[in-house]
Amino acid sequence: MLCAVLLLISNAAFCQKNKNEMAIDSLENVLKNSKNDSNKVSTLNILSEKLINSGDFNNAVKAANESINLASKLKFRMGMMSAHLNLGIIYKNQENYTEALKNYQMALTISKEIDSKLSIALVCNELGIVQRFLGNYELAIENHLYSLGYYKMIGNKIQIAKTLNNIGNDYGKQGKNSIALEYYFEALGINKEIFNKKGISSILNNIAIVYMAQGNDLEALKYFLESLEIKEHIGDTRGIANSYNNIGPSYSNQGNFDQALINYLASIKIKKQLGDKKGLSTSYANIGINYKDQCKYEEALKYYFISLPS
Repeated sequence: MLCAVLLLISNAAFCQKNKNEMAIDSLENVLKNSKNDSNKVSTLNILSEKLINSGDFNNAVKAANESINLASKLKFRMGMMSAHLNLGIIYKNQENYTEALKNYQMALTISKEIDSKLSIALVCNELGIVQRFLGNYELAIENHLYSLGYYKMIGNKIQIAKTLNNIGNDYGKQGKNSIALEYYFEALGINKEIFNKKGISSILNNIAIVYMAQGNDLEALKYFLESLEIKEHIGDTRGIANSYNNIGPSYSNQGNFDQALINYLASIKIKKQLGDKKGLSTSYANIGINYKDQCKYEEALKYYFISLPS
């Protein structure tokens, strides 16, 4: 059964990657004959987003900077805001948080100038994520609550749920698990109300992580498996890989090391197809821990070494 699922995931990953590459080629062709107007700025911003999704950060930066230069000449403020937001996301993904914050602040300033509630909400949400990564949890919560207020004004339930989920993450990182669960379950209820399956699977995963942190591995496994089932149904390839990796510890903590290993290996197979080096490192390290907990130290060291960045 697992082999059949992995084969379907492999095909889905290939199709998804191919679709993104086709979109990039199409946008680049459009740009060859574009006039230097606001449409070109918007096209460059969309191209930057697609390049971010493909992991081509260098070209994504080039497209965003070209957009900023043209938007500045045209005094196209919304175009500038979108480009700075894209740059912030790129630098966040590269863990260059100083540059990420700088660009998010520029995007926020423009968003306030043009009084775009949606843009303010989007940027504050991203600012909160970076502040959480930096360990500035109070600032993270402050930004996410600010974002939440704007999303409630707009009435965007998908983003309300996402932001509640982020606030849950902010509290979870501080070990305030009860408060985190309150936000997660509120977000879960909204996602079920609007039938947002991807959102449901993401929050179920986070709920499971909290239960695992509390030592409740049976409850954690229940939510991890429920999340995985939805991800398989909607074809969320990267999410499936992460789920397999998260399920592993739920089994190993209960002494079921063989089942843990099966899940880690399933995660690795998908991450190889996705080219997810960072994710592979985590899964290999988890296999090392799995063997260490069984006192199989030679095998553990082997996987620890494999997990090291090349």
